[in-house]
This record gives sequence, C-alpha cells and structure tokens, in this order.
Amino acid sequence: MMKNKNYPQVLIILFVLVTTGVNQSDAQIRESIEPPGLPPAKAKTAYQEGLRTGWMGNIVLTDNGFALGTELRRITGPFTEFTISVEAGGLRDPREQIFNSFYFGQITPNKYKRVASMPLNVGLRQRLFADAFDDNFRLHVTMQAGPTLAFSYPYFEDRDGNGIRDTDEFYNDVFKGWKQGEFQLGGAGRAAVTIDFGDRFKRVSSFQFGYQLQYFPEGIQIMQPNAYQVVLGDTGFPELAIIKGASKESFFGSPVISLSFGRFW
Repeated sequence: MMKNKNYPQVLIILFVLVTTGVNQSDAQIRESIEPPGLPPAKAKTAYQEGLRTGWMGNIVLTDNGFALGTELRRITGPFTEFTISVEAGGLRDPREQIFNSFYFGQITPNKYKRVASMPLNVGLRQRLFADAFDDNFRLHVTMQAGPTLAFSYPYFEDRDGNGIRDTDEFYNDVFKGWKQGEFQLGGAGRAAVTIDFGDRFKRVSSFQFGYQLQYFPEGIQIMQPNAYQVVLGDTGFPELAIIKGASKESFFGSPVISLSFGRFW
C-alpha cells in the first residue's frame, strides 16, 4: 500500500481552518456579551445642577498680615463665574522692621502712620482643564480689579508736628489716633489661581494663590517724613538738625494666599 505524500499538508490546512473558525466564533461571542466602549465622562458643573449664586467667607494672608473678606460669585455659564470680593486688612511699608519692647510691646521704629485698607475687586473666574481633572479638584484662573479705600492715622503723638517721634511723645495703640486719621481712594487689582474642592457643588471650599496690587495716586506717608541728624553747628559744637526722611508710598503689592468657605444656591 502506497503512502500519501500530501498527508502532512492536508493536516496543516485542516488545523488552520479549524483555528480560524474557533477565533471567529469566540470574537462573535465576545461582541454579543461585552458592551461597546463608553465615551469619556464630561465634567460636571454647578451650572448643570441649577446653581447660580454663591456666598463665600475669606481668610487672607499677605505680606501685610492677615485680612478678612467676603465674596459673591454669580455663575454665568458652565465654566464661568462673575465675582465681587471685599476685604479689610492692613498696609505696611516694605522698609518696616518690627521689634518687641518690654514697655511698649511690639513697635516699629520710624513708623509714622498705621494704615488699614479695603479693596473692592470685581472680575471673572474661568475654569481650566475641566476634562483633565476630577470634578472634586476644579482649577480656575481669576482676574479682578476695582477701587480701594485706605484709612491712615498717627502711629504716635506728634505734638509739635515736626514729623519725628521725640522721647516725650508716646506710641498710640491700635485704637488711638483715629480722630486725626484721613481717607484716601485708590485702585486695586488681583490675578490668581483658585482650586475648588469637593464633589458637592452646593458647599465649596477654595484655596487661592495670587498677587494683589493697590495704588494710591497721592501716596501714603507710612514712615516718618523727617529725621534727626547730628551736624556741626556754627559754634563748632554738634547739634541736632531735621532732615528729610522717608518718602510717601503709592504702590503696595503682595502675594496673596486665601482660604474660602461658602455655599451655592
């Protein structure tokens, strides 16, 4: 009996046909069982949930110290908010140096006036990369500008009006000297990055980091306008002479870190 020389080739062809059929059947079964791939989820927004207005309380830290404020947010679109914020805090001259005294407490040599300011900023918040971050981490950029009001009052009792604190003139505490104070109107602006936390849009916690600038056209005399200097007098003996001291400051800029807590409705 003669052997069939084509027998191995026939086996290979049958194997290929069987495996191909099995793979096609398995693919058909998977297609019938597995659902088609879902598109990526779109970012959720407070606007979709019917929320329009929010009210926040702000705790602010700057180079001038702590400030307190409040903020109104009005949602105008899925990723856009109109904002109005007002804060109350202090202003300081960059040349100030604070020391602690046993008799007078905390004092600042050569300081002439204390200054409190209240900037009113109006602007927009725009959400960025909404589809790239989870909804409980909402990144915004904020741009604001508006007027600011400063109130300055004497840091010490300048009885002779020479613009210098003499040894017999005492420091005022924070509540004294208001009657000699004066108001000044200026402009303010802020640019910041804000992160809103939480997946519940009705209650919001925010962290903000930015930079704020305040400008007063007339300038504010925070440091002493005059100073004493020892000079050689006509008689040949040393004498005290009054010379010009620090100038007024018009620009007050500072980094801003703020924590906000509030709710929307």
